[in-house]
Amino acid sequence: RIATRNTQQMKSETRTLQEFPDSNVFARKAEYPALRVPVRETAKLRQRLSQQVLKIARMKNVYEDPNDPKQYRILVLRDADAMNQEQVRKVMNESGGSIIETSYRIETSYDYLTAEEALKVVLENKVEEIPSAFEIIGNIAHVNLHEESLPYKYWIGKVILDKNTPRIRTVVNKVGTIDNVFRTFGMEVIAGFEGENWSIVSVKEERCTFNLDFRQVYWNSRLAGEHKRLVRYIHSQASSKNSNIVVADVMAGVGPFAVPLTAHNNPHGVMVYANDLNPASYKFLKINSQKNRCNKLKCYNGDGRAFVHRLQSDGITVQHYLMNLPASAPEFLDAFRGYKLVGNRSNQQQSTETNGVNNTALPRIHVHCFAPKTAEKENFYQCAVDRCSAALGCSLHREKDKVEIHVVRDVSPGKNMLCVSFQLPLAALDLPCISLDRGFSSKTNDNHGSDRSAKRVKTD
Repeated sequence: RIATRNTQQMKSETRTLQEFPDSNVFARKAEYPALRVPVRETAKLRQRLSQQVLKIARMKNVYEDPNDPKQYRILVLRDADAMNQEQVRKVMNESGGSIIETSYRIETSYDYLTAEEALKVVLENKVEEIPSAFEIIGNIAHVNLHEESLPYKYWIGKVILDKNTPRIRTVVNKVGTIDNVFRTFGMEVIAGFEGENWSIVSVKEERCTFNLDFRQVYWNSRLAGEHKRLVRYIHSQASSKNSNIVVADVMAGVGPFAVPLTAHNNPHGVMVYANDLNPASYKFLKINSQKNRCNKLKCYNGDGRAFVHRLQSDGITVQHYLMNLPASAPEFLDAFRGYKLVGNRSNQQQSTETNGVNNTALPRIHVHCFAPKTAEKENFYQCAVDRCSAALGCSLHREKDKVEIHVVRDVSPGKNMLCVSFQLPLAALDLPCISLDRGFSSKTNDNHGSDRSAKRVKTD
């Protein structure tokens, strides 16, 4: 959504591809230092002087000598400083005069420029910030253009596509914000293929392959490091314990946590129950489970709170809950009020105090959230902890509840994304359960089985 400008005015200002600058605009001539070398020695000298020769994408550094093309070649160096390097001077001295210093003029065009260089030419004196950064999702490049760049969106899309073909097939611009329950956002194709299924892509991460429809589900490649961190943490714990680890992925998406935790026939033996409210995410979660040979992965399609309650009513003991919905995940912690554990309270408390991991241990919860940046790190840490405590209905204590806070990424100048990890406080068990007034009917499937009806989840 472009709230600050009239839509019709914006359309009238949009530059078309027919208005894209002429090739002469990109033409440049540059004089480079060079060596005239015998034809037979060219390959050897090019390798020997690999640190000094010109290296620009799509640009040659060896040319025929225009004065004697049969006997000599021109070996172009990167700059004047390279000509003065000891290695270059040594080569010249050893040649007995067959290698001499010269210069060579190279004419560059649009084809030789990087995307950033071309955009600087195209948008010079038109925008304050050159929009050269983009996220890659499969063969889609995703840009988030500022308002000042929108009139030139087709030019920008063309440059990004031209400079990244064949890796990139489609360039899209984000329209609006992530403001719906499925975490998706509007987008428009500004360059490349937009035919049938253009938004269905394949992404590789953590030795797994993910299929997804970028228009219908949420995926953020910038979270690859966080996916890796938590997956390896849980795998490490599974390897060091005698009993298997059970994980509940409450907002699983297409499976960036659930799939690598159980992929390749699951050598770590981790059991994962993965849920997402978005039917499209659920669909691709099942596809990705099959594609990556996931073992012990059960997929659900339902509300996060109802999912937490359902696992309890089914008597499933969980060691780790993952809640990756940064905008609102902390508020879902109210689902843990009145949490029920298998076993008696004395055993529960003993397991908690000794940090044991068995069937009666309190679960560890990993909640992703946004937090405002402040001058003091401790302040935005406490902001995240307070938000979790308010939803839980009881206070989180740093030491007692083993609270750990990890900064996932810098989202914007005023916002960080955090992961708050803690052990469910014993006090939460004594609170009354929240009531899911309307109830909830969810879908589930076993690893590679077909869907089956699930019982209606109700809480008092």
